[in-house]
Parts: sequence; C-alpha cells; structure tokens
Amino acid sequence: MSTNYPLSTRVSNALKNIDQLSLELIDRIKNPQLKETFGWAKFRHMRRLSECPPISDFKIQSSPRLKQLLKVVLRAHDLGRHIEAIDELDTLRDGPRHGFLSARVLEESGILDSFDIGDRRDILDAITYHSEREVNLKVDSDAYTLCYALRDLDKEDIILDDKYLKPAGVLEQLRTHVFRHHFSEAELLKLRTPYFEGYALRRAQEVLDGSSVRRMTYLPGIPLQLSQKFEQILSGEVSPDALNSLLARKQVDLRLARENLAT
Repeated sequence: MSTNYPLSTRVSNALKNIDQLSLELIDRIKNPQLKETFGWAKFRHMRRLSECPPISDFKIQSSPRLKQLLKVVLRAHDLGRHIEAIDELDTLRDGPRHGFLSARVLEESGILDSFDIGDRRDILDAITYHSEREVNLKVDSDAYTLCYALRDLDKEDIILDDKYLKPAGVLEQLRTHVFRHHFSEAELLKLRTPYFEGYALRRAQEVLDGSSVRRMTYLPGIPLQLSQKFEQILSGEVSPDALNSLLARKQVDLRLARENLAT
C-alpha cells in the first residue's frame, strides 16, 4: 500500500531497510568463505552501486522517478547471493537464480509495501531479470530500462574490483570519461569491449591453471561473442599456449583504449 510520502523519502527508508535485511541474511551464513564472498563482498558491492550510480541512459537521466527506483534496484539486486550462501547452494556457478531469489526476499520482506504498485513491480522485475539469459520484458518498459542499467553497472563494478584490472584504474577512467562526455552507445561498446574481453580471458586462465574453480558459463551484460570465446577456452578449443598470446594482445588493446580516452 502506497503512502503520501515523497518517492525520495520512500526510497531513503527502503535503502536503510535493505541494508538491515542484508546484514540479517549475512549473519545467517555459516560458511566463513561464503560469508565473505557472497556476504560482505556483495553487501559492499550493492552499496557502492546505489550510493553513486553513474547514469548514461538518457531515459533514466531525464526521469527523477527512474533515478530513484534505480537506487533501490542496485541496493537489493544481490540479496539472493546471501540466500544461496545460507543454503550453501552451487554458488560457484554464475547462474540466473539469484535475481529471482533477490526479488522474492525483497518482496516478502515488506520493504516495498509503501511504494506504488507500478514502482514496486518495476523494481522487482528489473532485479529478477538482471541475471537471466533473456530479459523477457517489453523493450519500452521502465523495468527493461532499469534492468539493463543494472546489468551494465553490475558488471562494470565487479570488473573494477577485479584483482587484475583494479591496480591500473583503467575502467574507472573509462567510466569517468564515458559519463562525463556522454559517449554514444556504439562508442561506449568500442571502448569497453577490450576490458570485458581481458576480464573473461583472465578468468579462463585461472580455470585452466587450477587457481580458480569459478566457471562463468555466461556473463550477463557482456557481448555474446565474448562469452562464446570464454567457453571455447574452457572447452579446449583455445589451448593454454594460445591463451598466453591472446592475453598479451589484450594488454596492447587495453593500452590503446586507455590512450584513446586521454585524447
């Protein structure tokens, strides 16, 4: 049931309550490793995104309502990761279920009860589909817009925090330039692709050399061809020796992309 409070007030209250819900869920995680990786790390990740989300989508830029709703979407989208860790499910596989779990626990908590029905539905749909292979939402819907904003920002933040790319600060620079100068979608993809590709290749290398058991069978928000290349590496179509050569070339791509940003 909605109230007469301004949307900004409802959002502010929701963010506080989502934090509290997140902390309660984390407290229930018994496995120490999962408590960190799918508990505290996800808590920090969701807070980073919601506190200062860079908005490139024109529809969101021009809509005070969507800007507010996006904060809630970003703050709650990985609550399902806590649930997976509590139940000790197959959390090492990047799959679609955590979006559904996030939306369900958020809805059942009653945190969104003060929101209008339409706002509530857009928030829940965006969260549900952000981890799905296919976004079964109408292209012109607000939920679709929120969902794709989340998918892009989600992956960018994860890569920004990646141990290989974080020291260079290249994606942080990319993000700053993209949103400051309002690059077109085509320009954004052209600049962004080397970073995502390098990330996928690094993850593949970890799997091949045994330092990681994480197998991302698909990467929401990352171009399909890059996901396919990742799978080719894992399946052996690309050999470990060839992988080293690919990684070397990607380092050149990263350097060139960074130089392009400075011009």
